[in-house]
This record gives sequence, C-alpha cells and structure tokens, in this order.
Amino acid sequence: MPGQTGQMRAWRWIRRSLTAVSLGAVGYFFAIALAEHLQATEGACLTPDPLTAVAVACFALAVAVSALLWRSILNRSARAESLGRLDAVEVYIAAWLLKYLPGKAWSYAYRAATARARGIELATLLNSFALETLFLLLASTVPAIPIVLAVALTDSAISIQMLSPLLLLLPVLALLHRPTTERLTEFLYRFLRQPKPPKSARMSGRFLAKMQAGYLVPRVLNGVAFVLITHSLYGVTVDMWAPLVAFYMLAGILGSLAFFAPSGIGVREGVLVGLCIHYFNLEQAALLAIITRIYNLLADLALAAVLVSCRARRWMNE
Repeated sequence: MPGQTGQMRAWRWIRRSLTAVSLGAVGYFFAIALAEHLQATEGACLTPDPLTAVAVACFALAVAVSALLWRSILNRSARAESLGRLDAVEVYIAAWLLKYLPGKAWSYAYRAATARARGIELATLLNSFALETLFLLLASTVPAIPIVLAVALTDSAISIQMLSPLLLLLPVLALLHRPTTERLTEFLYRFLRQPKPPKSARMSGRFLAKMQAGYLVPRVLNGVAFVLITHSLYGVTVDMWAPLVAFYMLAGILGSLAFFAPSGIGVREGVLVGLCIHYFNLEQAALLAIITRIYNLLADLALAAVLVSCRARRWMNE
C-alpha cells in the first residue's frame, strides 16, 4: 500500500534523525570530558605504547563481554532466543555510549525501547536489569573489598596474592547456595520496587552461578587494563597487581552507582586517588586516575566507530 510505504519511510527518517541527534549529544559531552581530562594532563607524557594499546582493547572487550552476558540473562528470562549476539552487542554499545548524557536513565531507556520493539515484555527487561545489577555488585565488591582491607591492614603481598583467587570465587559459590540466592534476589527486587517473578520464570542456581562467573570477566579485564596503564606510567611489581585490580573494580562500581555523574566522571577518579595513594603520592595518583579515564574514553571512541559503521551499513541496505 502506498500509504503504508510512506508511513514506513517517514518512520525510518524519524528514527535515523533521532539516532543522529543522540549521537551528536553523546559526541558533544564526550568531547567536553576528553578536553577536560587532556587539559588536566598538560605536560604529562601520553605517548602510546603496546601496554596502553592492550589496555584500550581490554576496556572495549569488557563492554562486548557485558553485552553478551546481558543477552544470556534476557534470553533466559524470556524463555526464548529474543536477541541475537550481534544485535545484543550493538544495542549494548549504543546504550553504553549514552552514559555520557547527564542522568543514568538514558542507557536503560534505550535498551528497554529497543528490546520492546523486538517484542520482549517489560517484566522480562526489568528482571534482566535487576539480575545484571546484582551480578555487577557482587563481582565488583565481594572480591575487591577484602583485598582493599588486606592492603590497608596487613600490606602483606604474599597473603593478598594467595587470597585473590579465592575471593574471585566467593560470589560464584554464594549463588550456588539456593537460600543465599533467594535472599539476595528478594532484597534486590524490593530495593528496585519490582515485583518478584513467578517460580516458573526463576533461574536455576547453576545458571546464576555461571552468569556470576561470567560477570567477573569484564571486571577483571578492566582491572588488567588499569594495571597495564599504571605499569606504563610508573612501573608496578607483581605484588601490586591484585590490589590495583581491586582498586579499579571498587572505583568502577562506585562510579556507576553515582547517578548524578555522567559515566561516573569525577567519582571514580576520586575513589581511585584515595586508594592509589597507598602506592603513589597524591600527584601521581591523580595523574594516574585522569590518564586512565582518557584511555577509557579512547576505548569508548573505538566502540562508537564500530557502532556507526554497523548502523551506516544497515541503513545503506534498507
């Protein structure tokens, strides 16, 4: 029908226009953040090297892994193959970049709108967001907090290195215990003011433990990137690896929980400085936090380039 074809064409142009406006807004706030951080590092040596290149790749890979993990939760909640791998990565990257807009709601809203357009129910989406939040919190805090406390109280490199693998397994082991899983999910749903899903829609403890283990991967990837950046600046010893990973894990989740700060800018850096002064002086810790943010921004810029390329190819084929 000519009328329907005209409506589809009009809707396509509206969708593309909104996408262009969103990308423009993200680019604007991204440029402001990058300019501010570059100004703060004036006089510092930012010559790229293989270590920082690998760090940027780790930051970008952590986002892609998070996208696939969210897809697994969403598809299991929907009891169907509702979102493909490439679609999930594309949607997640677009939502990830929206974190530079003031307010955290844009990222969730984009994922929700896109998933709803694919026929996924709102309750299923909210369930995936709730579980994602739970896994992120456990993966970022359960291993990190004891290491941070061990560094502060004992400063024993040997005990910290031996303790780290066990601490990484703690959130996974906790979710294998059904009563613990029930209490955690019940508290989270109550905190988010969401109705608890029926028993038929709940997931097995084995699947939850598998997802929790999966969410450790992007946390560790980000921590490894931070270690590489730190080593490129100041050089680090083996006994500093686990504490630095824990510092970044803890700072990252606290920055994510700061809803008033776009992309957690300022909050994550403040926490990093407060933790890293255990190994560096205040000026060095502040410079490290700022340069880490710059490489993080470069990783997001690479993700944005991939997203634009995918969208442009899709529009050309329509």
